[in-house]
Amino acid sequence: MVDNEQNQDINDIFDDIFFAEEKIVEKSFEEGYKIGIEQENVEAYHLGYHRGAEIGAELGYYSSFIEYYQNFSKEKGIDVTDRVLKTIITIQELIGKFPEDNDENTDLKESLNNIRVKFKLLCSLLKVNGNFSEGESLAF
Repeated sequence: MVDNEQNQDINDIFDDIFFAEEKIVEKSFEEGYKIGIEQENVEAYHLGYHRGAEIGAELGYYSSFIEYYQNFSKEKGIDVTDRVLKTIITIQELIGKFPEDNDENTDLKESLNNIRVKFKLLCSLLKVNGNFSEGESLAF
């Protein structure tokens, strides 16, 4: 039986030696890239998770505020103006349309700002301070 090394051409052996460093660099780059991607994904996941939780808390606050106001106004027999009712419905629709998953076709910043603007309008119409206490820290 003939050994595999004996069948190799001397030029192949020199090529292997010559390109050894390049192969090591390429292999090291690939390993490092893979490790970097894995670590970056973990960091990106945690950032996205925490930002999502903050946005969820803000949207939950707006929804709860509206629900409380509607119940309060019914209990007290307060007439809700058409403009207030229209603003409430708009906010509820905007919150309902806010994406729960990553959607490349939706500008989250714009969607959230639209909800904030409508909520500020509602608070102005009701003459109340309904500011979300953590709202200032939710900048993109």
